[in-house]
Amino acid sequence: MHPPGAARGRPFPHADVIGNKEISPSFPGWLAPDGQPVAFSKLDDYAVQFKFAGPYGLFMSQLPSSMGLYITLYPKHYLQQFHATYTEKAKLDALVKEASQETWVSLHGQKFNHQTNADLPVIAAWRVVVPSPKQPVVLERNPYYWKVDTDGNQLPYIDRVEHMIVGDATVLNMRAISGEVDMQLRHIAFANYPVFQENKDKGDYRVLAWQNAGGSEVGIHPNVAHKDPVMRQIIGDKRFRWALSLGLKREDLIETTTLGLGVPTQVAPLPSSPLYWEPQALNLIEYDPARANQLLDEMGLTQRDGEGYRLRPDGKRLTLVFEYVKGWGDDTVQLSVSHWKGLGIEVVAQEEARPLLTERTVANEHDIVTWPTRSAFGFMPFINPADLGSGQRAYAEHYGRCIDFLCRAAGSLGLPALWDQARRVADEAVAALWAGGLFRGHVGEDRYDAVDGVGFLLLSLLHLSTGRPPDC
Repeated sequence: MHPPGAARGRPFPHADVIGNKEISPSFPGWLAPDGQPVAFSKLDDYAVQFKFAGPYGLFMSQLPSSMGLYITLYPKHYLQQFHATYTEKAKLDALVKEASQETWVSLHGQKFNHQTNADLPVIAAWRVVVPSPKQPVVLERNPYYWKVDTDGNQLPYIDRVEHMIVGDATVLNMRAISGEVDMQLRHIAFANYPVFQENKDKGDYRVLAWQNAGGSEVGIHPNVAHKDPVMRQIIGDKRFRWALSLGLKREDLIETTTLGLGVPTQVAPLPSSPLYWEPQALNLIEYDPARANQLLDEMGLTQRDGEGYRLRPDGKRLTLVFEYVKGWGDDTVQLSVSHWKGLGIEVVAQEEARPLLTERTVANEHDIVTWPTRSAFGFMPFINPADLGSGQRAYAEHYGRCIDFLCRAAGSLGLPALWDQARRVADEAVAALWAGGLFRGHVGEDRYDAVDGVGFLLLSLLHLSTGRPPDC
């Protein structure tokens, strides 16, 4: 693997950060599949080898993501002056004191912050020259940026960018309405669309609408890997998830959240994508509470309490805590509370700060969350179901769905690379779930009762072994 150059032609470090227990007390999870940390080998100043203990077919999709980005953000020739391995203690202590920090580790973190340290060399398109808390924050074109356009012109085109830091999204929207913002996408509330249109001439701005590159503004993600074994059994049953889908009045959701301009869909590539598959996109999107209730009854969830809510097998009320971040699916969550009440499911809406929601999902402590999806033109949620919520990738059913989708895409598009990707995911599934001559339903437990999931996985492996996509 060759990182994309280095700031001012200098190499980046490898073990000084990820391998340093003081800077990184815990090893990054995405570099430790099944709890086995990756082994790094330096090939030369610009190349490093990643070696995993077992198959990790999704590594190449993780590497160009925000997680892989951080590998390229530590310019050694600059940061080593703030690192205990390279700088004498007396000199480092003086730097710590001068910066009003407590330890060399906190000093290193301060100097590594590309948003506040204008001296940090970067390979991004722009570099900060006037950092926060000054207003405006100013970024200038980075002459060392490593990309050019198709005509060979150096990127980026824009020489200077200014950001005003405001207190919250409400202030941001008011500034946009009054014409004080040149360009903004995130946190522009769709509910303000009529107000934006009404004031566009006065504010001298345009309102542009295009397809969301994420596929869906709101995705609903039940936690099939729930810590509570009873909830894991309930949510892990596909009939429960089908019932949730059939119990949603999507037209109401669309009218409330996008003023009627949205289109109901499942997590799927958009129709404009070559990977669009209508049966997936339109599956179970109709409102059918009778069928939803029938599915829940078939699961054995027939007992109800005095308020009409269904009871779990252990006698407790069937309750889902629906967590969300303000500004990301608020209305969807509130409407879901009433929609699913009609199915006898109690739903408690719980707003969380984004860092706390992230912490809870990573720790697998959630029932159900809402977050935008990212499947418009690609198929990441299919080849990496971890995108859909903590822990899902560990289930046989989800491995099976990954392989199944890749086989279908490979067959319809004629791309051998997708067959190769399917084989890599299959290798990972076998390594994670094959034990004692049988496939387990879940990597975390020695149990074989998830017949659905194991069956789906076996069927997908059969399609893969024959080299023929399903339905061919």
